[in-house]
Amino acid sequence: MDAQPSFDLQVSQIKFLSREESEMHAIVTVGARNAGAGPGGRAPEGAEIVLVDCSTSMGDPPSKMVAARRATIAAIDSMRDGTRFAVVAGTHEARMAYPREEATAVADPRSRADAATAVHRLYANGGTAMGTWLARARVLLDGHPAAIRHAVLLTDGFNVSEARAELDRELAACAGHFSCDARGIGDGWEPEELLRIVTALGGTADAVRREDELEADFRALMRTAMGKAVPAVALRVSTPPDVRTRFVKQVFPAFADLAGKTREVDARTVEVDTGAWGDEVREFHVCLALDSADRELSVDRRVARLDLLPEGDATVDGSPANVFVHWTDDPRLSTLIDPKMSRYTRHGELKEAIDTGFEAYRSGDPKRAAAEWARAMELAAKLENDRILRRLRRVVAVDSDGLPRLRDDAGDLDSKRLRIASRDTHGGADGRGAAPGSARGEPEGATRTCPNCDRRTPSGTYCTHCGAPMNGGASGGAV
Repeated sequence: MDAQPSFDLQVSQIKFLSREESEMHAIVTVGARNAGAGPGGRAPEGAEIVLVDCSTSMGDPPSKMVAARRATIAAIDSMRDGTRFAVVAGTHEARMAYPREEATAVADPRSRADAATAVHRLYANGGTAMGTWLARARVLLDGHPAAIRHAVLLTDGFNVSEARAELDRELAACAGHFSCDARGIGDGWEPEELLRIVTALGGTADAVRREDELEADFRALMRTAMGKAVPAVALRVSTPPDVRTRFVKQVFPAFADLAGKTREVDARTVEVDTGAWGDEVREFHVCLALDSADRELSVDRRVARLDLLPEGDATVDGSPANVFVHWTDDPRLSTLIDPKMSRYTRHGELKEAIDTGFEAYRSGDPKRAAAEWARAMELAAKLENDRILRRLRRVVAVDSDGLPRLRDDAGDLDSKRLRIASRDTHGGADGRGAAPGSARGEPEGATRTCPNCDRRTPSGTYCTHCGAPMNGGASGGAV
């Protein structure tokens, strides 16, 4: 008998506030166990749509279209038997590539072979209208309301064949119907468009640096999609009359604005749709506005109740959880900072530095771009965000005199891949990262000499000046 999915809910906060403060912040950690659809495990109905850019630019060079075909076939091969699926050729319209009619096929050896034949016939000719592609996916997936519904969108360019408002309208129509991962290939795609898509629909945005990386990336995306067995989970926040929920945002494994997924149940209750789940951990930042004039000192007062509402038969440990406030005149208490909140605040500073540097790079200000990205490198090193740090080292270098400069071989693709990764908070080797020195038994404030730039840096995995590994070795792995 399969193990029943279970969730746990925990709150991390500093409850002490001075009476001048009006907001309470808390980090909510949600973990899922036995929620994956592994071999021999729970296998809910799944529905997958692969949206392949077939615009004219995908043929220049022809290797982009070759990579897209191979990756699409790899995604289909990674679907478990019984999954409903379709492939859409996206141009200025959305043409059914497989099956030919507007429907989904059932994944089995025969349909996979037929789909591969159809995918090999994909060709590049036309414009780019991503809203039209997503509309076709919505229609196809709406035929399977009980399934865990997901799409993968691949593009090499801008959304040139429709107005931004058209894409925004379609994103609003698709929200809540399915999730979507967006991928770029080549260097002509626009980071903001991919991020808009995944922010509205939930999912990840990224781009491959080499075309031959796309096949493995699509396999990984599909393994993640196939590993989800709980179709939907809502986080409910209930407050007393004098407290309001200001926002709920996801902060791990990536920053995500959940405003579009938050609905008001009544004047004191909101529910946040967090989508489908497998075996994973996510963290959320809950901000509460405290409007009460009654601020009695030295008393714990509950200002929010948190409930997790998974769809199906999953159980929840630690639900409900509570957020408290404890008013105090003691500055030693009211100035304490929650470690998790501190970490995500620093990740927010990292994201801001990357994004500001990207804007400067695009506007032709290399000096400011280098300065912002050098600041980002220092922050990423302290946070041990290996993934972002590697991407930063592709665009910026710090000379021996301490002055940052753009690398001579830095290009648009590397800057775009850095921008699109700026919201990620999971970049450590262990999937989360660790504070420098925290796992090494080194005293707080200890420093070492960097083997690359020969400057003193806080003990940790990476130099905070140049981003080089402190063990003197190379930091291999995918970027």
